[in-house]
Amino acid sequence: MPRKLASIQGIREILPIEGADAIERVGILGWYCVAKKGEFKEGDKCLYFEIDSLLPEWPEYEFLRKSSWSEKAGCFRLKTAKLRGALSQGLALPIARFAARVAAAGLGSIEDLPAGTDLTDALDVEKYEAPVSVQLDGKARDFSWPIAKSDEVRLESDPELLAQMAGKPWYVSAKLDGTSASFILDLPAKPGADCEFHVCSRNLSLEEDPGNIYWTLARKLDIEGILRRHFAATGTCLAIQGELCGPGIQGNKLGLSEASFFVFTIVEIEGHRLLDLDAMRSLCAVNGLRTVPILREGDSFAFSNQELFALSEYPYREVFPEARKDQEGEGIVVRAKDQSLSFKKVSNRFLLKGGE
Repeated sequence: MPRKLASIQGIREILPIEGADAIERVGILGWYCVAKKGEFKEGDKCLYFEIDSLLPEWPEYEFLRKSSWSEKAGCFRLKTAKLRGALSQGLALPIARFAARVAAAGLGSIEDLPAGTDLTDALDVEKYEAPVSVQLDGKARDFSWPIAKSDEVRLESDPELLAQMAGKPWYVSAKLDGTSASFILDLPAKPGADCEFHVCSRNLSLEEDPGNIYWTLARKLDIEGILRRHFAATGTCLAIQGELCGPGIQGNKLGLSEASFFVFTIVEIEGHRLLDLDAMRSLCAVNGLRTVPILREGDSFAFSNQELFALSEYPYREVFPEARKDQEGEGIVVRAKDQSLSFKKVSNRFLLKGGE
């Protein structure tokens, strides 16, 4: 599901910032950000922009130039920040400032739009994507994605997920700071045709290239063979999705000596059904594939938000001994063992140290 980078939301609470006369913290969904003192009151609607948003060069955002302007991207980029000791994740602005733009987009009066209305496209907001290194780049093939792209929702964006997870068998895996990869055996386009193997970055199916790390790992791990053997035995096409990490990828924060692939989901193409934890583990073990590190698991989920915050903050060295001692882990992913529900919790310590 695409993220609502810009949306109408309600002000849940307002908190003072010690020693600050001009700013205060406002609670929106599960997020907190810093706003001008007195600009909002509890229950007000606001326009909320999530972190990772790229905002166009409009007058409404000009006050962000000193803190958030990216000359390279030609836009304003929102990142996690700390102001007067208060963590700020995102941006809250009065809806009245955008009334003319929303009306021009054909959405009517912004005052009448309910909480949750997605205005990402209407306001030309885009998602920040980390630059792609040469070894990850490649020429795209024509492809219609048969599965959902990997983009786990953050708990702060949908706090109700915590209650929905309660009581379910669960597991928590380490969130790895690499780049997502999908290896897909697609269903035949017509009866009698062969299934087609696709090697995919986050957004593209890539033509085979021995210099491309996605294809190098696909061949090294014999992923096409794994998928075709499974299809021959079961008649089921699968997609294996995971994180690609190692030298030259996101600064290699895990300290790996070579490129590695860690599976986080396996999907049956027909029906879009995710294999449960036991089936995923079994398929990976039989075929020599590694899953993402599983930190904890249990039979009845009962964590509070604060307990998940604590779990999300750990040094990568606890999971990968080669990592630098001071390298914060990116966070955690929480999943129901039957894969019916999932969300991520990104470490604030990781974000404040420049993580993306």
